[in-house]
Amino acid sequence: MPWFSSAPKPDPTAEGLYEDGTRYMTEKKYARAIDAFTKIKTDHPFSPLVTQAELQAADALYLNQQYPEAINAFKEFQSMHPTNENIPFVTYRLGQAHFDQFSSTDRDQKNTEIAKGYFETVIAKYPKSPYAAEAKQKLAKAIEYLSEHDFNIAAFYLQQEKYPAARDRFEEIVRRYSGTPAAVKSLFYLGESYRREKNTVKAALAYEALIQHYPQSKFVPEAKTQLAQLEKEKNDPLAMLLMRDRRPAAPATPEKTETAVAKLRDIELIAKKEVVFEEPGDEKGFFRRVVDKINPFSDDGKKKSEDKPPESWQELMAKKKTGEKEESPGFLAGLWSGINPFGSRDAKNNKKTGGPDNQRLVSQIDDSLKQKGVDAKD
Repeated sequence: MPWFSSAPKPDPTAEGLYEDGTRYMTEKKYARAIDAFTKIKTDHPFSPLVTQAELQAADALYLNQQYPEAINAFKEFQSMHPTNENIPFVTYRLGQAHFDQFSSTDRDQKNTEIAKGYFETVIAKYPKSPYAAEAKQKLAKAIEYLSEHDFNIAAFYLQQEKYPAARDRFEEIVRRYSGTPAAVKSLFYLGESYRREKNTVKAALAYEALIQHYPQSKFVPEAKTQLAQLEKEKNDPLAMLLMRDRRPAAPATPEKTETAVAKLRDIELIAKKEVVFEEPGDEKGFFRRVVDKINPFSDDGKKKSEDKPPESWQELMAKKKTGEKEESPGFLAGLWSGINPFGSRDAKNNKKTGGPDNQRLVSQIDDSLKQKGVDAKD
């Protein structure tokens, strides 16, 4: 071809676009292939090549590692053409698009779990399809990733000494992922978890199961060693007797009450039951003692009077004669009575005239003398 000749123009028809897209797929120019197949759908919506172009566009998205876009395209094709002969391929590609997003067993395994479901569907519903064998291989790999992820979580709980949580996950791995490397080591560490909890019966069962079902495992020698140790402890009654069974320890013997209280008092940790206002007795100031003397509501005078022994009839007679006389209140008491703004005028008048208060006192003394058999009038 001469150098000045122009390149062939692309065929604008649906057939031409499909040929271009197929060529781009062969050349691994997936972005151009996507454009060509998409243009068939937009420019030639009634072409018989539209369905095949949709499938090719979705596959080009997957091969270009545009996994979310590829998943949406394959799901749309599956929804629009549920009876298409390429549905087994679409289901397998959906599993691949999720599976290929795996990065590490330490990360979330949501996509791996979804991929596992798609591979199981291909195997169960389309066992004779050319994708069934590949789906089995991918399924085994997905199960391995999931089991390793769960084992990492269980091992973390075991390291943190959270044995019930670790034990539950080890048991689940053994049940769900039987035959995987994670299931083998989970069975061993399940025995370790029981052994650390002093559950020798379950620990021995786990070790025995490992030896029986996975005799070639690298964990078998250690399992045999632990099993022999458990058997030795089982045959030794003293070891069984002294083995801790995780019951709560007996409380320490409490000290005698008096000794304990004395110690608490020494360190001033005993609180008073009532909050009281304390005043020194004999150490009160002069004016405070005067106020307590003349204050009718003071407890100081009451306590002193309660401490005195009963008066004889001679003392009562003397008090009667004294009470009939008008007593001087004294300098300080008179001063207090004069300046007290709350004092009543009647009280002042009664003190001056020997009023009802003195008469009441005389009557009380007469009654007391009569009880003693003494005539007060004598």
